[in-house]
Amino acid sequence: MKVVDLSGVCSYPDLVERLKKHVDEFVFFEENIHDEAEIIRRIGDADAVISFLVCLSSNILEKSPNLKMISLATTGFNGVDIDAAKKKGITVCYAPGYATEAVAEHAIGLMLNAARLSFDSIQELQKGIYNHRKYQGKQLHGKTLGIVGYGRIGERVAEIAKNGFNMKILYTDKDSTREDLENLLSQSDVISLHVPLCPSTKDMISDKEFDLMKEGVVLVNTARGGVIDEKALVKNLKSGKVFSAGLDVLAKEPMDSKDPLIEFPHVCVTPHIAYNSDESRYESAKMAVENIIKFIEGQPDNVVCSKKKAQSKKKAQLF
Repeated sequence: MKVVDLSGVCSYPDLVERLKKHVDEFVFFEENIHDEAEIIRRIGDADAVISFLVCLSSNILEKSPNLKMISLATTGFNGVDIDAAKKKGITVCYAPGYATEAVAEHAIGLMLNAARLSFDSIQELQKGIYNHRKYQGKQLHGKTLGIVGYGRIGERVAEIAKNGFNMKILYTDKDSTREDLENLLSQSDVISLHVPLCPSTKDMISDKEFDLMKEGVVLVNTARGGVIDEKALVKNLKSGKVFSAGLDVLAKEPMDSKDPLIEFPHVCVTPHIAYNSDESRYESAKMAVENIIKFIEGQPDNVVCSKKKAQSKKKAQLF
């Protein structure tokens, strides 16, 4: 079996050594790419690929005749045309939970930065403006935290917030009703989003949802930018309904420096780095390698789609 690492995931010698014991050929490309022709060239006659933030379209899959397996080093799998993969009988596996701690810690960091207006004060201090009285923020202690999407990351955020700040926790998950969401929005002082981007969550936080929120709410998003209607967010930041926001993701990425949210007062934006820690990157690579080995052994794990999906031990979780 020939395996190609499309984007520099498996850069750890111990993991490369483990993988090479199970495959005939391993090809490693360090730099991430987005050009379809180059992606097709890299895949070539590979039987399996390791992919991290590479868009694998139906056209790419169609022009990869030997491809039998895609091992994603990500929790999300919207970067692969799943319907096309199913049609070709390509098994797609992912890496659930590899960045749970990293994203949860980053979400808490954004909460603190947004609630205390730290990001604003740092930017002004870098411009030579020293005005400590201007930045009167909000404490997290004892406040109500609403978590939209109560999966691995949502649960970990709740644990840190409850144990660290004595916050009251409300949450919604895949089984929650619209009424449950509305109750959360109306009662929460801080709202943290942890849902995947799919048709049912696209712009799920828009005008109606902002209208339900408390005056002066703090909003945090480490999920996907598209779950927030950004025009509605800007409007509610201007009105003061949203006191501040901590955003690791925006609808358009790479982020445009001219995006109004980048330089908007009371908004802390980071460039989609919540997942990115030394520990999480190793764990994602490890899971990507293990998924290939289990596929070779005939027992695919962490399966999103497969010709023989019944063999999978674990199935993809959206929340």
